[in-house]
Amino acid sequence: MAPEPTEPEVTADRLLDEYTELVPQLSASPYSRQLHRDHIRITSQLGLIDEREQAWELYQNYFTLDQEEWLEWIRQRESLVELNEDKDNLEPHLNLIELYKRAAPECSAIPLLYNYSKYFISNHLSSQGYSSAAVISEEEPTDEDEEEDAPMKSESEANPILEAAFGLEDVRVVRDEVLVYGGGNLAESQKLWSLWRRFETFLLKLEKTPEQIKQLDTFYVARLKVPHLGIEDTFSSYSSFVTKENNEKYSSLLPAANKVYAPALKKTEEREPMELKLKQANNADWAFAAYLDWELQVKQPDVALVSALFERATMEHQQNVKIWEMFVAFAYSLPKTKLPFLLETAEKAVKANPQAGTLWALYLQAIEKAGQNAETIEAVVARAIQTQLLDVDGLVDLYEARAGFHRREVDALITDPDMMEPDMIDPVVDILEEGIQAVLAVNKQGDPQQRLQKHLLRMFERFGRLEEASELWAKLVKANPRSYAAHYGYADFETRYGSAEKAHEIYKNGCSVKGLDYPEYLLEAWITFVKQNGTFDDMEYTIARVKKQKKGLEAKRAREAAAAGEVAVADVAAASTSVAVDSAETNGKKRERSPTLDEASKKAKLEPVPSATAPVAPVDSAEPKRDRENSTVIVIASSDAQVTEDNMKSLFRDCGAIRELKVKSLPSQTIAMIEFVDRESVLAAQTKDKKRINDVEVDVHIAWKSCLFVTNYPESYDKAAVETLFSKYGTIFDTRWPSKRFKTTRRFCYVQFTSPESADASLELNNTELETGLKLQVAISDPSARKGRTDAGANQKELYVTNLSRFVKEVDLERLFKPFGTLKGVRVVTDDKGDCKGFAFVEFEEESAAQASLALNNQELKKRRISVTIAQARVSGVQKSQTGDTKQTKQDKSVRVRGIKPGTEEAIVQQAFEKIAAVRLVIMVAGSTEATVELESAAEAGKVLMVKDSITIDDVPVEVSAFGRQARNADGNHPAKAAAEGEKLMPRQASRGRGRVGLGARGGRGRPGLGARPQAALASAASGSSRTPAASSGGRSQDDFRALLNKKPS
Repeated sequence: MAPEPTEPEVTADRLLDEYTELVPQLSASPYSRQLHRDHIRITSQLGLIDEREQAWELYQNYFTLDQEEWLEWIRQRESLVELNEDKDNLEPHLNLIELYKRAAPECSAIPLLYNYSKYFISNHLSSQGYSSAAVISEEEPTDEDEEEDAPMKSESEANPILEAAFGLEDVRVVRDEVLVYGGGNLAESQKLWSLWRRFETFLLKLEKTPEQIKQLDTFYVARLKVPHLGIEDTFSSYSSFVTKENNEKYSSLLPAANKVYAPALKKTEEREPMELKLKQANNADWAFAAYLDWELQVKQPDVALVSALFERATMEHQQNVKIWEMFVAFAYSLPKTKLPFLLETAEKAVKANPQAGTLWALYLQAIEKAGQNAETIEAVVARAIQTQLLDVDGLVDLYEARAGFHRREVDALITDPDMMEPDMIDPVVDILEEGIQAVLAVNKQGDPQQRLQKHLLRMFERFGRLEEASELWAKLVKANPRSYAAHYGYADFETRYGSAEKAHEIYKNGCSVKGLDYPEYLLEAWITFVKQNGTFDDMEYTIARVKKQKKGLEAKRAREAAAAGEVAVADVAAASTSVAVDSAETNGKKRERSPTLDEASKKAKLEPVPSATAPVAPVDSAEPKRDRENSTVIVIASSDAQVTEDNMKSLFRDCGAIRELKVKSLPSQTIAMIEFVDRESVLAAQTKDKKRINDVEVDVHIAWKSCLFVTNYPESYDKAAVETLFSKYGTIFDTRWPSKRFKTTRRFCYVQFTSPESADASLELNNTELETGLKLQVAISDPSARKGRTDAGANQKELYVTNLSRFVKEVDLERLFKPFGTLKGVRVVTDDKGDCKGFAFVEFEEESAAQASLALNNQELKKRRISVTIAQARVSGVQKSQTGDTKQTKQDKSVRVRGIKPGTEEAIVQQAFEKIAAVRLVIMVAGSTEATVELESAAEAGKVLMVKDSITIDDVPVEVSAFGRQARNADGNHPAKAAAEGEKLMPRQASRGRGRVGLGARGGRGRPGLGARPQAALASAASGSSRTPAASSGGRSQDDFRALLNKKPS
């Protein structure tokens, strides 16, 4: 048998050859991460310490290092410290300290800062001859540990030379430094702070002096000002510290500490749900984005907390351009005193993602805001171009930002319109022309949207360089002969600035092009033009020509529609035959009632399927009343136009009746989505492309060309997660979600981009495996393919399985149902412990398999007789018969929601509540601002009511109130009933609200906090009896402190 092939041995000669080849490659392509990493790897394997350091320095000069890379570099320098046999030689230590000081502000990851802290603490204690084991231990000391005497000296002697680098003042500088960088990490900073608390407590045990007591007191109070998870434990620990070490000042220290603790506690509690969601999502990028959106939705965000959250997000997801864009935009919004922070953030962003043109453009804006000169702008542009990583969109963003800066410099020189000279704009023209060539070098087809060309045309027109503008339009038409927009733009320009005769010729030539993308729109524009500008002969010729050409187009469209109709009829007939055969094969055994095809047809009033020989009906007759996809256009205008809804209505007033109009303002653009009542109105609307609003040109295109149909994403994905996934491809106008009222497991949505190019680019996500075995499906929302991308009829493929044992898992149901056909998915609804809540959903690929598997009804599974029905039976009209819920029971587990933003979809409401509790049903009338949310149980409704004041839907706070007995309890009615039933509906603490802030809050680790009451006392208080004082324990008691707070001045 032939020996298995082995990898070639890595020899020093081979590594040297690699190194020799690598150096010139790295010089030619300094923005290749892989080359830099190879550089570090090879020098490490060759043992070239100095060259390895140079490799790290070079890498860090071009890129932002991530957490693991910083730690790897630090470990390499730590190894040099360990190899140092000369204990009097501090150089290895100083080199490591220098690297830590560089890393800390660049990467505020808790593991890195924790190692930095341990390094200084252990070396300081070693310099004094003490062991650091107890201090740097990851385990929190027990109460007994805190009572132990001062630690013994270690076997090693004090080292005064080591103390020169690790003196107490040096250590405390590092302490303050790392807590500035990492203390704002709400979730993890307590670990870092606790390490330093143990160190300061250790010093107090060594020598209990007033100075050290004050040092530790100040350290505690500074921490109580900072929101962090575990802040209650920090306050409880401080209370114990004061009682033990400074009891005589207890009456003044604790109230003062409570004043800073209370607001920090409130901020922490407000963020605890978001931190929990982030943890449950395993710190996913979409979860960070949702958390950041939540932080930024208020008028005055907490700058320190938001900055710390951005640091966490960018450390976890360094390559996520969307998060970096949000970070730079946030820094940009801060006062001018924060300009250094803005520039630092923008620099980090482009070093983390040098391929992102949007980030380079934001960097140029930051430089301009900081008041820096053109030389700085051009230096950054040169860096961006040098990367050779920018794609078409990136180059367009970069050159538009660069041109915008120089154009504003020109504008600043023009104090009088008479001063405007054509050659003043030359620098901007040169930049835009250079950008156009750069785009062509990357893609021979250029920019499909011709953004730089449009920018250049605007400059030519504004500064009176009309001949150059006309030449550029002619080039655009030649380069894009099948684009109606190019012909229309050229003709419109000549109409405004040139001659009507030339414009007429352009229309004539454009309408003669075979394969024109939207010939109807150009024909309509031509007719409008001749009516307004043409001679009588021109009008006669054009009307006859257009009439003839339209007739040919109508015949072509009719043939296409007929062919599509024949395919649709064949598909429906085949599906009908399949259902009939499946029904005939179903056995005659009795089973729980499920809707039959006949019953469904009675409810839905389905049209009969035409026979194969019947004439094909016109396509329009089979379309739904609301044809959103064929009746909607997207309108894009520069933000300079300051477009309003009234502007849009005025521009499109003669196109047809508008059903819905949405306008969204973005930093650089204003986007509108206009849905007409009739699809025919879209033809007229398309003629408005390149028209002007407030002297700014607008772009118009059909909405479905930039709209995606997305399905098969993970069940945990909501609106924020989907938008985060797709936003890297372009600007998202909106997302639309189907209602889950009739089918709870529907998982598809529509993502509406503002440009077709963005939608096309995002198709690369199709078949991406977001979870194991779950491939994302992404397609353009083409109306002609509507049947292939709907879940109509899918309800008949899904089963609702109830009466399950709490021990049932998905694998049990897969094993049980798989013999009947291919499974599409199994979902077991579980509680907080992961146990089955008694019901599940099983979905098959084929309806016949679902029908056949109904035979499993009354089958025994884990000692329980299960119920199997078609999931369609879960619609609201039959829920009562299925669940047995009375009206009162349904009210007890429902909440009422008011103040919902107009236009919010029912599915978005459901997503908001599913993050809090298990939702059964959401009922909301279209266009309403109110909804009813039915939860799975009264206890789930209680969860919602506990956090009702912090619930937002689509970033808007809403009012949530209770139904039924919960509502009466909240109003104070039926107190006896409330006492008997309230505990079943809500946890006891929910009835008390969240008023226990500061003094009186619970202690950590199960210990009662300052002011906590024992159960006996609570019972006594409830009955109205006086409370027995607690026995004294040496210092002041909690009752003493409570009395102190309640004491009135004499």
